[in-house]
Amino acid sequence: ETGSGKSFVGNRLLGREEFLSSASFDSCTKKCAKHCVKDGELQTEFQVIDTVGFSDTTKSDQEVRQLLGEFANLAPAGIHAVVVVLNLQAGGRSNALKVLDTIENFFGKYVWAHSVVLCNMSQRTAQEIMKDLDASSGSPAKWAKEWRAAGVPICAMPTVGRVDKSIAARVVDLKRAIVNRQRVYQSKEFLREHDRLKTLTTEAINEFTTCSWRDEMTKVNKRLLDGRLTQAGWEIERTRLGAKDAEDQRRNDTLKRVAAAGLVSTACGAGVGAAGAL
Repeated sequence: ETGSGKSFVGNRLLGREEFLSSASFDSCTKKCAKHCVKDGELQTEFQVIDTVGFSDTTKSDQEVRQLLGEFANLAPAGIHAVVVVLNLQAGGRSNALKVLDTIENFFGKYVWAHSVVLCNMSQRTAQEIMKDLDASSGSPAKWAKEWRAAGVPICAMPTVGRVDKSIAARVVDLKRAIVNRQRVYQSKEFLREHDRLKTLTTEAINEFTTCSWRDEMTKVNKRLLDGRLTQAGWEIERTRLGAKDAEDQRRNDTLKRVAAAGLVSTACGAGVGAAGAL
């Protein structure tokens, strides 16, 4: 999520300042970047990739998708963990929940099996965060259920810009959560998911018979491919527009039958008249 502190978190994982970060909610990251560090305590080498945010208002959705796809070049063998950095405070929750839909739409539902969710600017524990999501209706409860089913670790970090002992302890927790994610998310899975959506949208377009509704469905397809619409939302739009298309097609078929019947009736009438004259 743009402005949630992804670059700050990346620097904490590295233990040094490599990624440009800011205390503001504006995007600092313009393209994907990678840096490495060896962690003596965990006996692990971390390769940290900082990405652009999903809600970056300075870029189009297509540009964001293309920039996110750069991770395939930076990590050709795949990645062990996708650290999803969110601001779930009252003021940022609505946007964060939209970003979650976009992440799932971009990477596919299986991305959660490779993810760690980090709630930034939060003093709460993982248990408190999940309890709060469970108590909420609609989307928050849905994500709590999905994360629990996928075994997604929930971590928290107090405040963007602060570096103290409490931050250090949270960073260690985050590193352990990352190390414990054993399954590798292959870059080809990201590409495969996009190909699947392209196939899905092409099949949908072929179902439409009227130009106007086909054009409307093309717009909806673009929103899905750009990550601005979830597949569930896309299915609703597909059904709604499909019904409109079918209605117009029935109307057109009726008009054609009426027109054809009128031509037959006129032709027959002319024939009878001519015969009578004889």
